[in-house]
Parts: sequence; structure tokens; C-alpha cells
Amino acid sequence: MGPSVTHFIGTRTTIHYANLAAEAGADHSGFDLLVGALTRRYVAQGLAVTQARAQAVQTIIQDLRRQGRVLGINDVAGVLRLVIVLGAAVASLILLVPARRPAAAPAAVPGGQAEMATGA
Repeated sequence: MGPSVTHFIGTRTTIHYANLAAEAGADHSGFDLLVGALTRRYVAQGLAVTQARAQAVQTIIQDLRRQGRVLGINDVAGVLRLVIVLGAAVASLILLVPARRPAAAPAAVPGGQAEMATGA
């Protein structure tokens, strides 16, 4: 991939991550429930409560980043599909529509008008 595509993916990833993080932090998003469930899981694995909570938040952050990356890649794939379809349409118009050529002028017959005038 070229640098512009990589930059576009990075930009879209950042936008999606910010949107996902804002949604996760919104009221009634279930964020606290998820943090609580992950904290209990990490405590059951032997971590202290403070470490378990930090690990739970870090896990959610990593998941949101991954989801943002996937959404950013999907955006780029959608744009590439659009470019390919439009390019194919333009190419088919160029290749399949016959070129219009100017109609050839009828060849002048010497004396043709003179014969018509005399009625021959």
C-alpha cells in the first residue's frame, strides 16, 4: 500500500476510535458493567483489584483501537471498490461505444450537375 492509503487508513482509524471511545464513555453504555466483569475475571486469575481494573480498562482500550482499525480499513476498501467500479464504467464507455466518425462527403462526379441541368 502506498503512503496515502496508509495515511487514509490511519486517519479513518483515529476517527472511528474517537467515536467508539465517546460511545463507550456515554451514559448507559454498559462500560461500567464491562469493566466490572473484566475486573472480576482478572481478579479470579490472581491480580489485585487495582491491577485487575487497570487491566480491564486497558483491554477495553485495545479492543476499541482494534475495532477502529477494522472500521478504517473497511472505509478504505469501500472507497477502493467505488474507484474500481467507476473506473470499469468509464473504461467500458470508452472501449464499447464506437467512436463517431464524420460522414464521408459524397464524391463529386465531374459534369454531374451539368447533366442534371440539361435533363440527361
